[in-house]
Amino acid sequence: MKTICFFINDLSNSGGTERITSIAANNLTLKGYKVFIVTIKHCTLPFFKINNSVEIVNIFSKNNIVSKKISIIKNLRRIIKQNGIDVLINVDAILTLYSIPSLLGIKCINICWEQFNIKANLGLKSRDISRLLAMLCCERCIVLTHEDKKAWLRKKICNSSKIKVIYNPSSYPILVNKKKRSEQIVLAVGRLTKQKGFDLLLRAWGGITKKEGWRLKIVGGGRRTEQLKRIS
Repeated sequence: MKTICFFINDLSNSGGTERITSIAANNLTLKGYKVFIVTIKHCTLPFFKINNSVEIVNIFSKNNIVSKKISIIKNLRRIIKQNGIDVLINVDAILTLYSIPSLLGIKCINICWEQFNIKANLGLKSRDISRLLAMLCCERCIVLTHEDKKAWLRKKICNSSKIKVIYNPSSYPILVNKKKRSEQIVLAVGRLTKQKGFDLLLRAWGGITKKEGWRLKIVGGGRRTEQLKRIS
C-alpha cells in the first residue's frame, strides 16, 4: 500500500479544508493506507476527529518570515524522505509554494487539492502564482466543480487531463424524512464572507417567500454578519 501525506496549514480550525482533510485521511486508513498529516501551524488538538492510525506532524517554526519559509521546505522534505511518502496532497494550492521545492529530486507524486474558487485569492497574490505553478509542476490539480476546471484551463498552462473534478465528501448520512410539516425550512451553513454569496441568496429568497410555509435559516459567522442582517 502507498504512503499518503496531506499537507495543510492548520487542523485546529473548524473550516471546510480541515473537515475534508480529516474525512479523507480517516477513510484512507480504513482502506489500509499509511497516512500522515503535516501541518504548518502548531496544533495540539484537531477540531475534527482524526483516527489514531493517522500520524500528525507539526512543522511549526518561530523564525523570521524568510527563515520560516526555508525551514518549512526543509522540514517537509525531511518528513517525506524519512517516511517514504508516495503521494503528497496539498490541501490548498498556496501550499505548493513549499511542496514543489521540497520534492526536487524525490520520487513522490505531488497533488494540488484546491478548496477555493479561482476568482478568490483572499488578498494574496501568492495564491494566484501558486495555482499557475501547480498547473506546471503538480501531477494532478483537483478542483471542486466543473466551472472551476474550465476557469483553470482558460489559463492555457496544462491540458484537461491534469485537472480533475472531485466533489468534497460529506460526513453526514442521507436522511429520508417523509413526515409532513407545516413549515418548510431551507438551511444554509457557511462563513459569512463575500465569496460565499449569501447576499445573492437573500435577494433570490424574495421570490420564494411568496409561497406559504417556507423559511430560510442561515447559520455561520464572519465579517458580513451585520450587512446580511440588513439585507434580510
